[in-house]
Amino acid sequence: MENLQKQFESLRRWRWLILAFVVLATVAAVAIALASGTKYNATATVVVGSASTQSSSSRSPDQDAVLARGYVELLNSASKQDSLKEAGDIPDGVDIEATPVATSPFIDITATASSADEAVSSSSAFAKAFVDNTLSTFNDIVSNRLEPLRQRLQELSTQIAENQQRLDDSQRSVNNGGSPLLSAGESAKLKGEVQQLQAEATGLSEQLREQAAVVGNPNLAGLYSQPDGATVQQSSVARNAVLGIIGGLLLGGAVALILGSLELRIRSPRDVRDKLDLPTIGSVSRGRGDLAEARRTEDFKALATALSVMKPPVSSVAVVSPGDGEGKSLIASNLARYRAAQGDRVILIHADIRDQRARVNGSSENGRSARDGSPGLSDLLADAGRPDIQAYLSRTSQPNLYVMNAGADASDPYTLFSSSRISEVMSQAGLEADLVVVDTSSLLSAAESQIISAGVDASVLVLDTTLTQPIAALEARDVLQRSGANVVGVILNRVNKGSSILS
Repeated sequence: MENLQKQFESLRRWRWLILAFVVLATVAAVAIALASGTKYNATATVVVGSASTQSSSSRSPDQDAVLARGYVELLNSASKQDSLKEAGDIPDGVDIEATPVATSPFIDITATASSADEAVSSSSAFAKAFVDNTLSTFNDIVSNRLEPLRQRLQELSTQIAENQQRLDDSQRSVNNGGSPLLSAGESAKLKGEVQQLQAEATGLSEQLREQAAVVGNPNLAGLYSQPDGATVQQSSVARNAVLGIIGGLLLGGAVALILGSLELRIRSPRDVRDKLDLPTIGSVSRGRGDLAEARRTEDFKALATALSVMKPPVSSVAVVSPGDGEGKSLIASNLARYRAAQGDRVILIHADIRDQRARVNGSSENGRSARDGSPGLSDLLADAGRPDIQAYLSRTSQPNLYVMNAGADASDPYTLFSSSRISEVMSQAGLEADLVVVDTSSLLSAAESQIISAGVDASVLVLDTTLTQPIAALEARDVLQRSGANVVGVILNRVNKGSSILS
Protein backbone atom coordinates (compact mmCIF):
# COMPACT_ATOMS: atom_id res chain seq x y z
CA MET A 1 0.00 0.00 0.00
CA GLU A 2 2.88 2.33 0.81
CA ASN A 3 4.43 1.72 -2.62
CA LEU A 4 1.11 2.55 -4.28
CA GLN A 5 0.93 5.79 -2.34
CA LYS A 6 4.46 6.71 -3.43
CA GLN A 7 3.62 5.96 -7.05
CA PHE A 8 0.44 8.02 -6.83
CA GLU A 9 2.42 10.88 -5.33
CA SER A 10 4.90 10.69 -8.23
CA LEU A 11 2.03 10.86 -10.73
CA ARG A 12 0.55 13.83 -8.91
CA ARG A 13 3.85 15.71 -8.74
CA TRP A 14 4.54 15.19 -12.43
CA ARG A 15 0.96 15.71 -13.63
CA TRP A 16 1.94 18.60 -15.93
CA LEU A 17 4.53 16.41 -17.60
CA ILE A 18 1.91 13.70 -18.11
CA LEU A 19 -0.48 16.29 -19.56
CA ALA A 20 2.24 17.45 -21.96
CA PHE A 21 2.74 13.87 -23.16
CA VAL A 22 -1.02 13.49 -23.66
CA VAL A 23 -1.22 16.69 -25.71
CA LEU A 24 1.79 15.81 -27.86
CA ALA A 25 0.63 12.25 -28.47
CA THR A 26 -2.90 13.38 -29.35
CA VAL A 27 -1.66 16.05 -31.75
CA ALA A 28 0.69 13.56 -33.40
CA ALA A 29 -2.06 10.93 -33.76
CA VAL A 30 -4.51 13.42 -35.26
CA ALA A 31 -1.83 14.76 -37.63
CA ILE A 32 -1.06 11.23 -38.81
CA ALA A 33 -4.77 10.61 -39.43
CA LEU A 34 -5.11 13.81 -41.44
CA ALA A 35 -1.88 13.26 -43.38
CA SER A 36 -2.70 9.69 -44.34
CA GLY A 37 -5.57 10.92 -46.53
CA THR A 38 -8.15 8.68 -48.20
CA LYS A 39 -7.36 5.07 -49.01
CA TYR A 40 -9.30 2.60 -51.19
CA ASN A 41 -9.78 -1.11 -50.66
CA ALA A 42 -10.59 -3.73 -53.30
CA THR A 43 -10.89 -7.48 -52.75
CA ALA A 44 -10.46 -10.44 -55.07
CA THR A 45 -11.27 -13.99 -53.97
CA VAL A 46 -9.42 -17.18 -54.86
CA VAL A 47 -10.24 -20.79 -54.04
CA VAL A 48 -7.54 -23.36 -53.34
CA GLY A 49 -7.33 -27.14 -53.44
CA SER A 50 -9.54 -29.52 -55.36
CA ALA A 51 -12.37 -26.99 -55.58
CA SER A 52 -10.20 -24.86 -57.86
CA THR A 53 -9.78 -27.64 -60.43
CA GLN A 54 -12.99 -29.66 -60.03
CA SER A 55 -10.75 -32.72 -59.79
CA SER A 56 -11.73 -35.95 -58.08
CA SER A 57 -9.43 -35.23 -55.14
CA SER A 58 -9.32 -37.51 -52.12
CA ARG A 59 -9.04 -34.48 -49.79
CA SER A 60 -12.05 -33.32 -47.81
CA PRO A 61 -13.25 -29.67 -47.75
CA ASP A 62 -11.85 -29.36 -44.22
CA GLN A 63 -8.41 -30.36 -45.50
CA ASP A 64 -8.69 -27.80 -48.29
CA ALA A 65 -9.55 -25.18 -45.63
CA VAL A 66 -6.37 -26.05 -43.75
CA LEU A 67 -4.44 -25.68 -47.02
CA ALA A 68 -6.05 -22.26 -47.53
CA ARG A 69 -4.93 -21.06 -44.07
CA GLY A 70 -1.41 -22.19 -44.88
CA TYR A 71 -1.49 -20.21 -48.11
CA VAL A 72 -2.70 -17.13 -46.16
CA GLU A 73 0.41 -17.20 -43.95
CA LEU A 74 2.57 -17.59 -47.06
CA LEU A 75 0.86 -14.74 -48.92
CA ASN A 76 1.28 -12.36 -45.98
CA SER A 77 5.01 -13.01 -45.73
CA ALA A 78 7.19 -10.19 -47.04
CA SER A 79 9.26 -12.36 -49.40
CA LYS A 80 6.24 -13.95 -51.10
CA GLN A 81 4.45 -10.61 -51.43
CA ASP A 82 7.51 -9.06 -53.04
CA SER A 83 7.78 -11.84 -55.63
CA LEU A 84 4.04 -11.81 -56.47
CA LYS A 85 3.95 -8.00 -56.61
CA GLU A 86 6.81 -8.12 -59.08
CA ALA A 87 5.05 -10.80 -61.12
CA GLY A 88 1.81 -8.80 -61.15
CA ASP A 89 3.56 -5.45 -61.77
CA ILE A 90 2.00 -3.98 -58.62
CA PRO A 91 3.36 -0.63 -57.29
CA ASP A 92 5.34 -0.72 -54.04
CA GLY A 93 2.97 1.72 -52.34
CA VAL A 94 0.07 -0.74 -52.51
CA ASP A 95 -0.57 -2.81 -49.39
CA ILE A 96 -1.74 -6.41 -49.84
CA GLU A 97 -3.41 -8.51 -47.14
CA ALA A 98 -4.67 -12.09 -47.48
CA THR A 99 -7.38 -13.33 -45.12
CA PRO A 100 -9.17 -16.70 -44.92
CA VAL A 101 -12.95 -16.72 -45.48
CA ALA A 102 -14.14 -18.48 -42.32
CA THR A 103 -13.27 -22.20 -42.36
CA SER A 104 -13.40 -22.63 -46.11
CA PRO A 105 -10.94 -23.05 -49.01
CA PHE A 106 -11.55 -19.42 -50.05
CA ILE A 107 -9.05 -16.59 -49.57
CA ASP A 108 -9.81 -12.88 -49.83
CA ILE A 109 -6.96 -10.80 -51.25
CA THR A 110 -7.42 -7.13 -50.38
CA ALA A 111 -5.36 -4.35 -51.94
CA THR A 112 -5.17 -0.90 -50.30
CA ALA A 113 -4.13 1.94 -52.59
CA SER A 114 -4.42 5.69 -52.96
CA SER A 115 -6.93 5.39 -55.83
CA ALA A 116 -9.90 3.12 -56.52
CA ASP A 117 -8.61 1.97 -59.92
CA GLU A 118 -5.20 1.10 -58.49
CA ALA A 119 -6.79 -0.90 -55.66
CA VAL A 120 -9.00 -2.88 -58.09
CA SER A 121 -6.22 -3.61 -60.55
CA SER A 122 -3.73 -4.53 -57.81
CA SER A 123 -6.04 -7.01 -56.04
CA SER A 124 -6.84 -8.71 -59.37
CA ALA A 125 -3.20 -8.76 -60.46
CA PHE A 126 -2.03 -10.20 -57.14
CA ALA A 127 -4.72 -12.91 -57.20
CA LYS A 128 -3.83 -13.88 -60.77
CA ALA A 129 -0.12 -13.93 -59.95
CA PHE A 130 -0.90 -16.29 -57.07
CA VAL A 131 -3.02 -18.57 -59.29
CA ASP A 132 -0.29 -18.64 -61.95
CA ASN A 133 2.32 -19.37 -59.30
CA THR A 134 0.44 -22.43 -58.01
CA LEU A 135 -0.03 -23.70 -61.58
CA SER A 136 3.65 -23.22 -62.34
CA THR A 137 4.55 -25.12 -59.19
CA PHE A 138 2.19 -27.92 -60.19
CA ASN A 139 3.68 -28.14 -63.67
CA ASP A 140 7.13 -28.32 -62.15
CA ILE A 141 5.98 -31.29 -60.08
CA VAL A 142 4.68 -33.02 -63.19
CA SER A 143 7.77 -32.33 -65.28
CA ASN A 144 10.34 -32.85 -62.55
CA ARG A 145 8.82 -35.92 -60.93
CA LEU A 146 6.58 -37.82 -63.30
CA GLU A 147 8.32 -37.47 -66.66
CA PRO A 148 11.73 -38.79 -65.54
CA LEU A 149 10.00 -41.77 -63.92
CA ARG A 150 7.99 -42.49 -67.05
CA GLN A 151 11.05 -42.20 -69.28
CA ARG A 152 13.12 -44.55 -67.11
CA LEU A 153 10.25 -47.04 -66.91
CA GLN A 154 10.01 -47.01 -70.70
CA GLU A 155 13.74 -47.65 -70.99
CA LEU A 156 13.48 -50.58 -68.57
CA SER A 157 10.55 -52.07 -70.50
CA THR A 158 12.56 -51.88 -73.73
CA GLN A 159 15.60 -53.54 -72.15
CA ILE A 160 13.48 -56.30 -70.62
CA ALA A 161 11.76 -56.96 -73.98
CA GLU A 162 15.10 -57.10 -75.83
CA ASN A 163 16.68 -59.49 -73.33
CA GLN A 164 13.58 -61.67 -73.24
CA GLN A 165 13.58 -61.78 -77.06
CA ARG A 166 17.19 -63.06 -77.08
CA LEU A 167 16.31 -65.79 -74.59
CA ASP A 168 13.23 -66.80 -76.61
CA ASP A 169 15.26 -66.96 -79.87
CA SER A 170 17.86 -69.21 -78.24
CA GLN A 171 15.18 -71.53 -76.87
CA ARG A 172 13.35 -71.63 -80.26
CA SER A 173 16.58 -72.68 -82.00
CA VAL A 174 16.91 -75.60 -79.59
CA ASN A 175 13.27 -76.60 -80.10
CA ASN A 176 13.84 -76.70 -83.91
CA GLY A 177 16.75 -79.16 -83.53
CA GLY A 178 19.49 -76.58 -83.88
CA SER A 179 22.23 -75.36 -81.55
CA PRO A 180 21.34 -72.80 -78.83
CA LEU A 181 22.19 -69.22 -79.78
CA LEU A 182 23.40 -68.57 -76.23
CA SER A 183 25.70 -70.60 -74.06
CA ALA A 184 24.42 -71.82 -70.68
CA GLY A 185 26.44 -69.08 -68.90
CA GLU A 186 25.19 -66.34 -71.23
CA SER A 187 21.63 -67.53 -70.82
CA ALA A 188 21.88 -67.55 -66.99
CA LYS A 189 23.46 -64.09 -66.99
CA LEU A 190 20.76 -62.72 -69.28
CA LYS A 191 18.00 -64.18 -67.09
CA GLY A 192 19.58 -62.50 -64.01
CA GLU A 193 19.64 -59.14 -65.80
CA VAL A 194 15.96 -59.57 -66.74
CA GLN A 195 15.06 -60.22 -63.11
CA GLN A 196 16.99 -57.13 -61.94
CA LEU A 197 15.37 -54.97 -64.60
CA GLN A 198 11.92 -56.26 -63.64
CA ALA A 199 12.57 -55.51 -59.95
CA GLU A 200 13.67 -51.96 -60.80
CA ALA A 201 10.62 -51.54 -63.03
CA THR A 202 8.36 -52.69 -60.20
CA GLY A 203 9.91 -50.07 -57.84
CA LEU A 204 9.56 -47.32 -60.42
CA SER A 205 5.93 -48.28 -61.00
CA GLU A 206 5.25 -47.84 -57.28
CA GLN A 207 6.96 -44.42 -57.23
CA LEU A 208 4.97 -43.41 -60.28
CA ARG A 209 1.76 -44.44 -58.55
CA GLU A 210 2.62 -42.39 -55.45
CA GLN A 211 3.53 -39.30 -57.47
CA ALA A 212 0.39 -39.67 -59.52
CA ALA A 213 -1.59 -39.59 -56.27
CA VAL A 214 0.06 -36.24 -55.45
CA VAL A 215 -0.82 -34.91 -58.86
CA GLY A 216 -4.38 -36.13 -58.29
CA ASN A 217 -4.56 -33.84 -55.23
CA PRO A 218 -3.18 -30.61 -56.70
CA ASN A 219 -2.51 -27.64 -54.40
CA LEU A 220 -3.75 -25.30 -57.11
CA ALA A 221 -5.62 -22.03 -56.75
CA GLY A 222 -8.29 -20.65 -59.02
CA LEU A 223 -9.67 -17.14 -59.37
CA TYR A 224 -13.13 -17.23 -57.85
CA SER A 225 -14.17 -13.58 -58.15
CA GLN A 226 -12.67 -10.23 -59.10
CA PRO A 227 -13.46 -6.93 -57.40
CA ASP A 228 -16.28 -4.97 -58.98
CA GLY A 229 -15.23 -1.77 -57.28
CA ALA A 230 -13.39 -0.28 -54.31
CA THR A 231 -14.50 0.92 -50.89
CA VAL A 232 -13.24 4.06 -49.17
CA GLN A 233 -11.03 3.63 -46.11
CA GLN A 234 -10.41 6.91 -44.31
CA SER A 235 -8.40 7.28 -41.12
CA SER A 236 -10.64 8.09 -38.17
CA VAL A 237 -9.51 11.33 -36.54
CA ALA A 238 -11.62 10.63 -33.46
CA ARG A 239 -10.24 7.12 -33.07
CA ASN A 240 -6.65 8.32 -33.48
CA ALA A 241 -7.28 11.08 -30.95
CA VAL A 242 -8.52 8.56 -28.37
CA LEU A 243 -5.53 6.32 -29.06
CA GLY A 244 -3.24 9.34 -28.72
CA ILE A 245 -4.75 10.23 -25.34
CA ILE A 246 -4.36 6.67 -24.07
CA GLY A 247 -0.81 6.39 -25.41
CA GLY A 248 0.13 9.78 -23.93
CA LEU A 249 -1.24 8.79 -20.52
CA LEU A 250 0.68 5.51 -20.54
CA LEU A 251 3.94 7.03 -21.75
CA GLY A 252 3.68 10.11 -19.54
CA GLY A 253 2.78 7.97 -16.53
CA ALA A 254 5.75 5.69 -17.11
CA VAL A 255 8.14 8.66 -17.38
CA ALA A 256 6.60 10.21 -14.24
CA LEU A 257 7.10 7.00 -12.26
CA ILE A 258 10.72 6.75 -13.42
CA LEU A 259 11.41 10.38 -12.51
CA GLY A 260 9.60 9.89 -9.21
CA SER A 261 11.73 6.84 -8.45
CA LEU A 262 14.88 8.84 -9.14
CA GLU A 263 13.60 11.79 -7.15
CA LEU A 264 12.59 9.69 -4.13
CA ARG A 265 16.19 8.95 -3.24
CA ILE A 266 18.93 10.74 -1.40
CA ARG A 267 21.81 10.17 -3.75
CA SER A 268 24.40 12.90 -3.11
CA PRO A 269 25.76 15.32 -0.51
CA ARG A 270 23.71 18.02 -2.21
CA ASP A 271 20.54 16.03 -1.56
CA VAL A 272 21.59 15.61 2.08
CA ARG A 273 22.17 19.34 2.42
CA ASP A 274 18.99 20.39 0.60
CA LYS A 275 16.58 17.86 2.10
CA LEU A 276 17.99 17.27 5.59
CA ASP A 277 20.07 20.36 6.29
CA LEU A 278 22.91 18.12 7.53
CA PRO A 279 26.54 17.77 6.48
CA THR A 280 27.89 14.66 4.81
CA ILE A 281 30.73 13.06 6.73
CA GLY A 282 31.66 10.66 3.96
CA SER A 283 30.43 8.03 1.53
CA VAL A 284 30.96 4.36 0.74
CA SER A 285 31.28 3.13 -2.83
CA ARG A 286 29.13 0.47 -4.40
CA GLY A 287 30.00 -2.15 -6.99
CA ARG A 288 31.68 -5.53 -7.23
CA GLY A 289 35.16 -6.74 -7.94
CA ASP A 290 38.62 -5.97 -6.68
CA LEU A 291 38.53 -2.32 -7.72
CA ALA A 292 35.25 -1.70 -5.88
CA GLU A 293 36.60 -3.44 -2.75
CA ALA A 294 39.73 -1.29 -2.88
CA ARG A 295 37.59 1.85 -3.14
CA ARG A 296 35.47 0.80 -0.17
CA THR A 297 38.58 0.16 1.91
CA GLU A 298 39.74 3.71 1.26
CA ASP A 299 36.24 5.02 1.99
CA PHE A 300 36.19 3.31 5.41
CA LYS A 301 39.63 4.66 6.21
CA ALA A 302 38.48 8.17 5.29
CA LEU A 303 35.41 7.81 7.54
CA ALA A 304 37.52 6.63 10.44
CA THR A 305 39.87 9.58 9.93
CA ALA A 306 36.98 12.07 9.67
CA LEU A 307 35.62 10.82 13.01
CA SER A 308 39.02 11.03 14.70
CA VAL A 309 39.58 14.70 13.80
CA MET A 310 36.13 15.98 14.81
CA LYS A 311 36.02 18.98 17.12
CA PRO A 312 35.17 18.57 19.90
CA PRO A 313 36.61 15.04 20.06
CA VAL A 314 34.17 12.15 19.92
CA SER A 315 34.69 9.27 22.35
CA SER A 316 31.41 7.45 21.67
CA VAL A 317 29.33 7.33 18.51
CA ALA A 318 26.06 5.65 17.57
CA VAL A 319 25.67 4.46 13.98
CA VAL A 320 21.97 4.61 13.10
CA SER A 321 19.79 4.26 10.02
CA PRO A 322 16.07 4.76 9.37
CA GLY A 323 15.43 1.12 8.42
CA ASP A 324 17.02 -2.25 7.84
CA GLY A 325 19.46 -3.13 5.09
CA GLU A 326 20.95 0.35 4.73
CA GLY A 327 24.48 -0.61 5.76
CA LYS A 328 24.81 0.71 9.31
CA SER A 329 26.28 -2.55 10.71
CA LEU A 330 28.87 -2.73 7.93
CA ILE A 331 29.86 0.88 8.45
CA ALA A 332 29.92 0.58 12.28
CA SER A 333 32.20 -2.47 12.21
CA ASN A 334 34.60 -0.89 9.71
CA LEU A 335 34.71 2.41 11.61
CA ALA A 336 35.74 0.42 14.68
CA ARG A 337 38.20 -1.68 12.75
CA TYR A 338 40.07 1.18 11.10
CA ARG A 339 40.16 3.33 14.24
CA ALA A 340 41.72 0.36 16.00
CA ALA A 341 44.21 0.09 13.13
CA GLN A 342 45.24 3.69 13.91
CA GLY A 343 46.28 2.58 17.41
CA ASP A 344 43.19 3.60 19.40
CA ARG A 345 41.54 1.17 21.80
CA VAL A 346 38.06 0.62 20.36
CA ILE A 347 34.95 -1.14 21.66
CA LEU A 348 32.28 -2.15 19.16
CA ILE A 349 28.89 -2.70 20.82
CA HIS A 350 26.24 -4.59 18.87
CA ALA A 351 23.14 -2.99 20.37
CA ASP A 352 20.66 -4.49 17.94
CA ILE A 353 19.22 -7.05 20.34
CA ARG A 354 16.34 -7.67 17.94
CA ASP A 355 18.69 -8.95 15.25
CA GLN A 356 19.92 -12.53 15.83
CA ARG A 357 22.88 -11.90 13.51
CA ALA A 358 24.23 -9.34 15.99
CA ARG A 359 24.27 -11.98 18.76
CA VAL A 360 27.84 -13.07 17.89
CA ASN A 361 31.30 -12.63 19.33
CA GLY A 362 34.32 -11.27 17.55
CA SER A 363 34.52 -9.17 14.45
CA SER A 364 35.48 -9.49 10.81
CA GLU A 365 35.55 -7.19 7.81
CA ASN A 366 31.79 -7.33 7.45
CA GLY A 367 31.11 -7.12 11.18
CA ARG A 368 30.07 -10.78 11.57
CA SER A 369 31.81 -13.85 12.97
CA ALA A 370 30.99 -17.19 14.52
CA ARG A 371 28.44 -17.37 17.36
CA ASP A 372 29.77 -18.60 20.68
CA GLY A 373 26.92 -17.79 23.11
CA SER A 374 28.98 -15.47 25.34
CA PRO A 375 27.10 -12.79 27.36
CA GLY A 376 26.53 -9.41 25.77
CA LEU A 377 24.70 -6.11 26.03
CA SER A 378 21.29 -7.55 26.91
CA ASP A 379 22.84 -9.50 29.80
CA LEU A 380 24.73 -6.42 31.03
CA LEU A 381 21.57 -4.28 30.98
CA ALA A 382 19.53 -7.01 32.72
CA ASP A 383 22.01 -7.20 35.62
CA ALA A 384 20.52 -5.14 38.48
CA GLY A 385 23.88 -4.44 40.06
CA ARG A 386 26.89 -2.60 38.72
CA PRO A 387 28.71 -5.40 36.88
CA ASP A 388 32.19 -5.05 35.47
CA ILE A 389 31.91 -4.30 31.74
CA GLN A 390 35.10 -6.22 31.03
CA ALA A 391 33.22 -9.46 31.67
CA TYR A 392 31.05 -8.71 28.65
CA LEU A 393 33.81 -7.78 26.23
CA SER A 394 35.48 -10.18 23.84
CA ARG A 395 38.95 -9.73 22.43
CA THR A 396 39.18 -10.01 18.63
CA SER A 397 41.99 -11.12 16.38
CA GLN A 398 42.72 -7.48 15.59
CA PRO A 399 44.83 -5.62 18.16
CA ASN A 400 43.05 -2.84 20.10
CA LEU A 401 39.58 -3.98 19.01
CA TYR A 402 37.04 -5.41 21.48
CA VAL A 403 33.48 -6.44 20.84
CA MET A 404 30.39 -6.63 22.99
CA ASN A 405 27.80 -8.74 21.25
CA ALA A 406 24.04 -8.30 21.58
CA GLY A 407 23.67 -11.01 24.19
CA ALA A 408 20.73 -13.25 24.99
CA ASP A 409 17.36 -12.73 23.38
CA ALA A 410 14.85 -10.60 25.28
CA SER A 411 11.08 -10.81 25.04
CA ASP A 412 10.85 -7.01 25.10
CA PRO A 413 14.23 -5.37 24.36
CA TYR A 414 12.84 -1.89 25.07
CA THR A 415 12.40 -2.64 28.77
CA LEU A 416 16.15 -3.20 29.16
CA PHE A 417 17.05 0.31 28.00
CA SER A 418 16.93 3.46 30.06
CA SER A 419 18.91 6.68 29.90
CA SER A 420 20.64 5.93 33.18
CA ARG A 421 21.65 2.40 32.21
CA ILE A 422 22.98 3.50 28.84
CA SER A 423 24.90 6.36 30.46
CA GLU A 424 26.43 3.89 32.91
CA VAL A 425 27.44 1.52 30.10
CA MET A 426 28.98 4.37 28.07
CA SER A 427 30.79 5.65 31.15
CA GLN A 428 32.35 2.26 31.88
CA ALA A 429 33.16 1.65 28.22
CA GLY A 430 34.80 5.08 28.01
CA LEU A 431 37.20 4.07 30.77
CA GLU A 432 38.26 1.02 28.79
CA ALA A 433 38.57 2.51 25.28
CA ASP A 434 39.42 5.64 23.34
CA LEU A 435 36.34 5.18 21.15
CA VAL A 436 33.05 3.31 21.62
CA VAL A 437 31.11 2.53 18.42
CA VAL A 438 27.49 1.45 18.91
CA ASP A 439 25.68 -0.43 16.14
CA THR A 440 22.01 0.28 16.92
CA SER A 441 18.68 -1.14 15.86
CA SER A 442 16.79 0.50 13.00
CA LEU A 443 15.77 3.89 14.31
CA LEU A 444 12.18 3.95 13.01
CA SER A 445 11.35 0.44 14.20
CA ALA A 446 13.10 0.26 17.59
CA ALA A 447 12.54 3.01 20.16
CA GLU A 448 15.63 1.99 22.18
CA SER A 449 17.81 3.40 19.39
CA GLN A 450 16.71 6.90 20.44
CA ILE A 451 17.90 6.27 24.00
CA ILE A 452 21.27 5.01 22.77
CA SER A 453 21.70 7.96 20.38
CA ALA A 454 20.96 10.42 23.19
CA GLY A 455 23.46 8.69 25.50
CA VAL A 456 26.55 8.96 23.27
CA ASP A 457 28.71 11.90 22.24
CA ALA A 458 27.60 11.83 18.60
CA SER A 459 25.30 10.02 16.20
CA VAL A 460 25.83 9.48 12.48
CA LEU A 461 22.89 8.74 10.19
CA VAL A 462 23.54 6.09 7.50
CA LEU A 463 21.47 6.48 4.30
CA ASP A 464 21.47 4.11 1.34
CA THR A 465 21.39 5.92 -2.01
CA THR A 466 19.51 3.03 -3.61
CA LEU A 467 17.06 2.32 -0.79
CA THR A 468 16.43 5.17 1.63
CA GLN A 469 13.40 7.36 0.89
CA PRO A 470 13.65 11.09 1.72
CA ILE A 471 10.55 10.92 3.92
CA ALA A 472 12.17 8.17 6.03
CA ALA A 473 15.45 10.13 6.25
CA LEU A 474 13.58 13.26 7.37
CA GLU A 475 11.65 11.33 9.99
CA ALA A 476 14.85 9.72 11.28
CA ARG A 477 16.56 13.12 11.54
CA ASP A 478 13.59 14.60 13.41
CA VAL A 479 13.43 11.62 15.80
CA LEU A 480 17.12 12.00 16.63
CA GLN A 481 16.82 15.73 17.17
CA ARG A 482 13.74 15.36 19.39
CA SER A 483 15.52 12.74 21.50
CA GLY A 484 18.41 15.16 22.14
CA ALA A 485 20.94 13.26 20.05
CA ASN A 486 23.94 15.12 18.66
CA VAL A 487 23.61 14.34 14.94
CA VAL A 488 27.03 15.23 13.51
CA GLY A 489 26.24 14.24 9.95
CA VAL A 490 25.31 11.65 7.34
CA ILE A 491 27.21 8.75 5.79
CA LEU A 492 26.00 7.82 2.32
CA ASN A 493 26.19 4.13 1.51
CA ARG A 494 26.35 2.50 -1.93
CA VAL A 495 27.34 5.64 -3.81
CA ASN A 496 28.23 5.45 -7.48
CA LYS A 497 31.61 7.16 -7.37
CA GLY A 498 31.83 7.06 -11.16
CA SER A 499 28.86 9.40 -11.48
CA SER A 500 28.60 13.15 -11.23
CA ILE A 501 25.86 12.90 -8.58
CA LEU A 502 28.42 13.46 -5.81
CA SER A 503 28.31 17.20 -6.35
